[in-house]
Formats: sequence, structure tokens, C-alpha cells
Amino acid sequence: MAKQHVAEKTRTALRLSQLKTAQQSLGDDLAGDAEFQKEWQRTALARALALVLLRYRKRHTLTQAALAKRLGFTQPQVARMEAAEVVPELETLLRVAQALKSEFLLSIRPETRQRRWTTERAERADVIEKFKSRGSRILIAAS
Repeated sequence: MAKQHVAEKTRTALRLSQLKTAQQSLGDDLAGDAEFQKEWQRTALARALALVLLRYRKRHTLTQAALAKRLGFTQPQVARMEAAEVVPELETLLRVAQALKSEFLLSIRPETRQRRWTTERAERADVIEKFKSRGSRILIAAS
């Protein structure tokens, strides 16, 4: 009986080669769902901040509470920022950049305009999001 159950599960189980990567799954969602794409783009800056905070905390083996103290925030505020739940205001980015010696880059330009201030290297390194929206090219990077 047990062998038969295992055999049935084996036949219905996916092969590893059939599984999508997270990037493939995200690409499918972005391509197939306009609302998801809009929300993904809207929260890009929140994800950039989350990555900076998470990387810093891991590198310095800090708890959220310890990081919050360094930044002058509460632990629940840091938790929300790490979860990318809130699109940060400029004041928050300034505070984090200063306290953690981090850098944020936000570049917005019309699609028809050539890159003038950001270098090609900057557009490749530490890019969180790069997309087109409403006739503009948007680049968000953080380190």
C-alpha cells in the first residue's frame, strides 16, 4: 500500500527541470498582470531601502532593534521598511544614507533623452529596478 502511494506521488510530482526560477515567475507576473506591474514599479524604492537595511544588518550582525536605535527609528518601523511595506520619503532615505554611509540613486529621464548624468557602469551596478513608465526610463540603485 505504501509503495503504491509513493509511486502515485512520484508520477504527479514536478521534475526539478520543470520548476520556474523566482526570476522567471516574477517575469511572468510582470508581463501578464498590469496591476501587479504597476504596484511592483511603485514599490521599487521601498525594495531598494529594504535591501540596504537587510545587507547592513547582516554584515554587522545587528537585530532590528539595534539597527533601529542607530537610525533613530523604532523596531516596528525598521521591520516595515525591511518588508518593503512603505515607499520611503526623502527624509527617510537621507537618514539611512547618513547613518549607514549608504548611497541611493534615482534616475528619471524621458525615453527619448540620452543618459547624461548616470554612467553605464552606474546603470549596471547595484541596480534594484530599471523600467519604463509613462514615457520615462526609471533607474533605482542602492549600495
